[in-house]
Amino acid sequence: EESLDVQVMHEAAQLLLGTHDFSAFPVELDPTKDHVRTLYRMEVKTFGPLVCMCFIGNGFLYKMVRSMTGALLEVGRGRMTPERVGEMLASRNRSMAKDTAPANGLFLMKVFYQEDEWQSFEFDRPPFHFMG
Repeated sequence: EESLDVQVMHEAAQLLLGTHDFSAFPVELDPTKDHVRTLYRMEVKTFGPLVCMCFIGNGFLYKMVRSMTGALLEVGRGRMTPERVGEMLASRNRSMAKDTAPANGLFLMKVFYQEDEWQSFEFDRPPFHFMG
């Protein structure tokens, strides 16, 4: 069973917050499109044996969340420093990114239609019924 340092993953995730050009993270980058997005909040939490990540933003590029997850997993495994995630973001270069996490286990939990509705969202349970 793999051990992850959830605290250091959370620290690394905070480097992604805000409005940035996320060109380092999507797969199949379309040069005709804008790659600037805003990541409002990112949380890493444990629920029993599960480690769950919640990304809240104003939109996501193709496989962007899976790529950021892959990088955060590398940090959690101790194979990469949190600062490296910030360097990847700043590079705007996909070749700097780590492996894309698999799609299984990825859930769209909620779509917010009001501008600040996301602020009251509580990530207090896994996105599925878990019998642990």
